[in-house]
Amino acid sequence: MHYFYEVLYFIAGDVNYQVDSAERQLRKGDLLIIHPGKFHFATVNRAINYERYVFKFPEEMIEEPFRSKLGRSQTFFTVALPLQELIKECDSIQSAFPPDEAAMLMKARIQELLIRLLQNSDAQEVVKDNPISSEIINYIDQNITQDLSLRSIAQALNYSPSYLATIFKKNLNTPMMQYIRTKKMIFARTLLKRGESPEKVAEILAFEDYSTFYRSYMKVIGESPSKTRKY
Repeated sequence: MHYFYEVLYFIAGDVNYQVDSAERQLRKGDLLIIHPGKFHFATVNRAINYERYVFKFPEEMIEEPFRSKLGRSQTFFTVALPLQELIKECDSIQSAFPPDEAAMLMKARIQELLIRLLQNSDAQEVVKDNPISSEIINYIDQNITQDLSLRSIAQALNYSPSYLATIFKKNLNTPMMQYIRTKKMIFARTLLKRGESPEKVAEILAFEDYSTFYRSYMKVIGESPSKTRKY
């Protein structure tokens, strides 16, 4: 899970990809838009070569109102031939231009790719989606500013805490409370980038004291809240 967007274009291999509770066996031409704060991992058959293009960029690189549209998009797509050519063109940009100029062109190409993708491609079906994990994730997303605990979530969803913890760990390969802490810090980064003060963000996210928020933020994001807000 990370605070930036990741776009993955699948070329070859035997790969099952999971984003939160949704899974899909990838096929040539599949493309994933992995949103900030989405837990994801690939299960790879290493006997077969795994080939893909990966683009990573912060959400603030995308201007409004398209950022909001992108935030509502699906995860799994299959791209048309013109989009494949646009993706592969990025290789030639890296080798043909100085780094600063290549970065400017890559930014333009990524934004063009996203706009064309959402206009011209159909979302693909998810092969597997665990309903209980999905219910947990939706509850966390809708209550991210609350003081979430395993007991409070279990009570709200009418399950036992031990059952929820087991199901979540089994399907996402990560403890639920670690997932919540990471997701809170990624949302904190978004609030800081919007201009909220670190102290206000800690309050919004229901931390009892600023020092606990600060330590969590440093561990997940890798820099201080004030540095994020400044830059």
